[in-house]
This record gives sequence, structure tokens and C-alpha cells, in this order.
Amino acid sequence: MGGRPSVRALAGLGACVTAFALVLAGAPALAGDAKAAKAKHKEAAALVTDGDYARALAVIDEGLALDPGNLALLQLRAATLFELRDYEAALAAYEAFLVAGPKGANKRAAQRIVANLEAARTTTLDLTITGATEDDPATVYLDTKSLGVFCVAAPRCTRGMLPDDYKLIVERPGFKKMTEKVTVKAGQTLALERGLLEDPSALRVTAAVTGGGGVPDAIAVLDGKEVGAPPLQLEVAAGDHTLELRAAGHVTERVAFTARRGQPVELAVALRRLVAIAVNVEGAEVLVGDAPATYQDGALVLPDGAVTLTVRADGYRVQTLEVPAARPEGYRLDVALAPAPAPLSVEGAPPGAVISVDGRRVGVAPLAAPVEVEQGAHTVTVTAAGRATLQTRVEVGSPAPLVFEVERMPSTRRVWTWVAAAGTGAALVSWGAFGAMALGRESDYAARAGEPGVTPSDEMLTSLAADGDRFATIADVSMVAAVVGAGAATWLFLREGKGAAEGRITPIVAAGRDGGAVGLQGSF
Repeated sequence: MGGRPSVRALAGLGACVTAFALVLAGAPALAGDAKAAKAKHKEAAALVTDGDYARALAVIDEGLALDPGNLALLQLRAATLFELRDYEAALAAYEAFLVAGPKGANKRAAQRIVANLEAARTTTLDLTITGATEDDPATVYLDTKSLGVFCVAAPRCTRGMLPDDYKLIVERPGFKKMTEKVTVKAGQTLALERGLLEDPSALRVTAAVTGGGGVPDAIAVLDGKEVGAPPLQLEVAAGDHTLELRAAGHVTERVAFTARRGQPVELAVALRRLVAIAVNVEGAEVLVGDAPATYQDGALVLPDGAVTLTVRADGYRVQTLEVPAARPEGYRLDVALAPAPAPLSVEGAPPGAVISVDGRRVGVAPLAAPVEVEQGAHTVTVTAAGRATLQTRVEVGSPAPLVFEVERMPSTRRVWTWVAAAGTGAALVSWGAFGAMALGRESDYAARAGEPGVTPSDEMLTSLAADGDRFATIADVSMVAAVVGAGAATWLFLREGKGAAEGRITPIVAAGRDGGAVGLQGSF
């Protein structure tokens, strides 16, 4: 190593110098409070003997504050820094000791040490510990921990070194201790970057059942590998992991966790019971809230607590189910969906017309909203005062909307028939009345004509003849009017207020999403 003595030789030399420095405790101080400085030297020397170098340096500095030129304290400080392997600081301390003016063997020994420590100016160990920080540093030792801390990496420490072989010891809480042999060459920098392995963690797994009850036989699977049945305890490497807990009839629970720096991990896993469900419609959809339900082994995976389920299928009424938080063993759901109704609209009906389905009044035209008609066969009727009734049969086979278009509802009133009948009646009355009056005038004429002295030119006789003719004419006209009125009334009676109502029901959508169709029956 370039003719320089080894570190172990220097350490022996440092020990001799330290011992000599202890002997100097009896020498008088050159300045300052000699008595107090001597007491500090004695205290620091005892700490060095005990290997408590850090506290010894603090006491030495207190003594030098009292007597800055105290050779014994200066020499003890340099020796203590040497023992701490702080070669650069030790070199500066020995140089300060020589400046203070030691004599004889102490001076020569210090000069030899300085000459050997010169290598620390150009020879360096540059160590970086990945992940270490100022708040969480790594502690570095050389050769043995008994010599004390060499440096603290947060994450880097750079120190001047003497060329030699060393054992590097690095410790950080929560990480495995790293030990490595290194060689530091004279005049060079040995740059090292190391990462420490985290300590494994103790993992403890326990299981319970949500809602109470006995814990079933379960298997714990750690990162895809079966590791036993809970409760269990094992050691896991640092890092991210996934634990699965599997049990028949229960939801497979997955727990992600991270093991860090040897910290224990406690996992208390609550197993949820699967909920069996049967729906009478194949392909029905089950929702939890707005999201599709999750299934495992054909059963529902439901969250803890009370849950609202929605079950729906094309062509069927939506059904809502309330699932309680407490679900005893064997709890299941049996869902029977009912076919969804079809909305029926009515168009073209006279205002005020009554709409009935299967004899039940459901609204008055115009409808404020469509009428719901259950799937199956139904009779739809529209009635209005003074109009022919419109009725039809409809076979509803899907929830597709329907529209009932009223095309014709003829009037049932016989106004002109009654007018003709009344006119005929009036004509008959007139015929009878004026016929009787004509016969009366004829009888009066015959009686007057038979009276003595009455001549054809008799004024009364002439008047009676004129009245009789006039009444006979009116009676004849009334007879004709009565005959014509009777015919007209008969004709109107046979035709007026007759005729069928007309209309049709059509689907707005040809078929429901389930393929159901709408069928129509009956005449209307």
C-alpha cells in the first residue's frame, strides 16, 4: 500500500498516542482555567476508555473552550477522531496539535501520524444508500460496530479514507443489515451505491362471518399460493401482496396489503354469505343500485348492510327487492316478474267519450295519459251520448305502445224520423178534421136546400156549398200529406240513426324487445 503502514498499525499507534495523552493529564495548563480544563480532560479520558467517543469529543470541546491551547486536550481530541475513523478530521486535529507546540516524542509521533493521514486527502469512500433520507438515514460502520459510527448516509456519505481493506457494515431500521468487504485504493475514490433489503413482516390472518354465525372451513391464498386455514401466522417479504379467503357458500374476499420494514400486518377478514337467487324469466338483469350485480358460483355477491335490488327483463314489470342486512344461513331470493302492460292511447274520440277496458271505466276523451293494459285478451269500448258504441277485442302480447284510432261513431238520434212522424200525425189530424167539417157542410147544404122557398141562388146555400168544397179540398190534401209523411217516416225510421262505429288499434312499435307481437280480434 505505497509503503504506508496499515490502518491497524495506525490504530495501534493512535492507541499509544491516546495513552500518552492520558499521561499528560498531570502537566500544567499553559493558559485559561487550568484546573477546570484538567477536570474535563480526566472526564473525557474516562469516556474514551469506555469507548464512548462521541461524548468524549463533546467534553473535550468543553475543556478546549476553557483552555484552547491545552496540549493534552488537543492530543486527546485528535486520537479520539482517529478512533472514530474520521481520518480527515483526525488529520486536521493532529495538525492543530502540532501548531500548539508539543515537544519530544509527542511531536514526533504526531508528525508520523500526520504523514500517514495525508492519504485521506486524496483517497475517498463515496457511499450512497438508495432510499435513505435525512429523516430515515442509514448508519455506516467500518470493520466492527464497537468502533462506533463511521458515517450516516442520508442517502449519501463521503469520507476521506486510508488505503486498505475494510468490512463495510450498513444498518437501517426495518432493513436487513448489509455487510460487504471493500478495498479502498490510494489516491482513488471508491463510489458505491447500495440498496438495502427490507425486513420481512409477520402476517396474522383471522376470519369472521358478516352477520354472525360460525366461521366455515376457509382457505387462505397468498399471492396465488395456498398457505393454510385461518387463524394463521406466517412471514411475508416486504412489498405488495394480495390475500384471498375462500369458503364454500361465501364470497371470496380479496385484500390487498403492503408489508414494510418488518412491521407486523394484521388482517381480520369478514366473510359475506352468497345470496342464492332464482328469477322466472331467463336472462333477467339484476342491479345493485345502478350497477349490474356481481355473481359467484351462480349466487349474488352483495355488499354488507341492507341492499336494494332491481330486477328487470324485456316485456316484464320492473321489480324492486329490499335485502336486509342480516341474512341468515340459507337466505335466498325467489323473484316472479309479471308481464309489463302496454300503454294504450285513444285518438279521434269525441270529447267526453267514455273509454272502458273489460267493462271498467279507465278514462274520458281526451285522455291525459295513455291507459296501461295488461298483457292478454281485453275488450276496449268507447261510448258517447247519441253516438254508436265502438268496441273491439285486442290480444296484447308485448308492452309495445298501442293507439286506438276512432274513425267513425255515427249519431243514433232520429230527428227527421220524428219530424216526419209528427208531420204525418198533423196531416192525419187535419185530414180527419177537415173531412168531418166537409161532411157537416154537406149535411147543412142538404137541409137548407130542402126548405120551402129556398132557391139555388140562396146566399146561405151558396156559402155552405163553398165551405164544403173548401174543407173537402183541405181534407184531400191532408190525406195525401199523411200518406206521403207515413212513407217518409217509415223510410227514415229504417235508415236514420243506424250504422256501425269504425276504428282500429295499431301498435306504435311493431314488436317489443322480447319479440312479442300485438294481435287484434273482433269487428268494430
